[in-house]
Amino acid sequence: MLGEYPILGTVDESEVEDAVLDAFHWALSQPVSAENEGQYRIKIKASSRPRITVPNMTSRAYEISWNYGLTVDSVRKVVIGYVVDTSGTKVTDGSDLIDSK
Repeated sequence: MLGEYPILGTVDESEVEDAVLDAFHWALSQPVSAENEGQYRIKIKASSRPRITVPNMTSRAYEISWNYGLTVDSVRKVVIGYVVDTSGTKVTDGSDLIDSK
């Protein structure tokens, strides 16, 4: 996928995938039946705790989270629809969690 962009052609896709998986925590709900047979809805909460360091300033940490709603086809094993719930997006200052060492 990244190879489609010449400037990114030297980036190892598996390294990027690992970095994304390590950078985010994913929580999934139990599947709920959708309108059509073999289709299910799943709620997903993605969250991350980036640390931002600016020269000559104290490091700050944040917790960022947002919700997705996926509709999946269990027969074809594909996502057939999704919604990003921006109303549930949260950014919380978590700087008190930074180790002061």
